[in-house]
Amino acid sequence: MRTPNRRRDRRALPAGLLAAAVASAALLFSWGGPASAATDVEAIRNGGFNIGNHLTFWSCGRMVLPASGASSGLQGYPGDVDYAGCSQEVPVEPSSTYTLTANVQGPYVFVGATGTGGPDPSLWSNLPQSNVLRTTFTTGPSTTSVTVWFHGWYLQGPYVINHISLFGPGKPQPCWITLLPVAPTSPAAFFTPTPGGGSFSPTPDTTVSPSPGSSVSPSPSGPCLPS
Repeated sequence: MRTPNRRRDRRALPAGLLAAAVASAALLFSWGGPASAATDVEAIRNGGFNIGNHLTFWSCGRMVLPASGASSGLQGYPGDVDYAGCSQEVPVEPSSTYTLTANVQGPYVFVGATGTGGPDPSLWSNLPQSNVLRTTFTTGPSTTSVTVWFHGWYLQGPYVINHISLFGPGKPQPCWITLLPVAPTSPAAFFTPTPGGGSFSPTPDTTVSPSPGSSVSPSPSGPCLPS
């Protein structure tokens, strides 16, 4: 009478092991594993202003031009009615932390982001030499995009922005962006007063002036995303 019981025990042992393995697999699947973790990427397109006509992917006022004598970077020429700004809407992940960094130079340069779903960051600098502005912010639970912006201030003279970055969770940028033509070196410019208006218009010059170097390196974005 004991033999049949021992046979049933031997058959039941593999079945128990199989059930435990299935339960473990289900638990790992529910955790998602390391593969499901969000990857930090560069969210801004053309943050070095060195693609196309320098302004590609940016929405800018008419008083923003490529930096003088450089293959990257922008110069803003604020007037009495235009503070020479640019903006770009970028995708973000909800409830995620991002780092906003910019390399700027000149009087009263402002950098920030709006639509974050929380306290919108805003920074400014008033230094004659190249310097770095950096801050972090966290998106709201339903935020899927933010607008990154920068500008000068009315009648405060020219400013330079060499690079701007928004680094945090997201998808890699499409591969075709890396195939866009690199912007050529731009001619220098100088101020010409507009009669009666008090504003300034940049005028091309034959003399090329070196632009201040950037101390901000582009954030690694990992492999691009096939389109």
